[in-house]
Amino acid sequence: MPLPALEISGCVAFDAGRLEVAGVDVASAQRVDRPFIAAGITARLEWEIVHSFVIEAAAVTLVPVVRDRFFLGAGETVHRTSVVVGGGTIGLGVRYP
Repeated sequence: MPLPALEISGCVAFDAGRLEVAGVDVASAQRVDRPFIAAGITARLEWEIVHSFVIEAAAVTLVPVVRDRFFLGAGETVHRTSVVVGGGTIGLGVRYP
């Protein structure tokens, strides 16, 4: 019986979306509606348990092009976009020949 196959891969990641933010119940509330873009890398590990059945795990690390700052008044920052963001997934699948 052959050993289970283990495959590791990686690639460039790109995330794009729309950022919509509006101040509520604050003086001089502002609204922002613009594109959001982040770039980074992703890594994926796939393990073929038995013929055609696989377990996979993936991780992504992204760096936003613009680090947004959300604030009250002139200098009280309530949130700032992280320098690096990430995520991951785990899955079970069937590979068709």
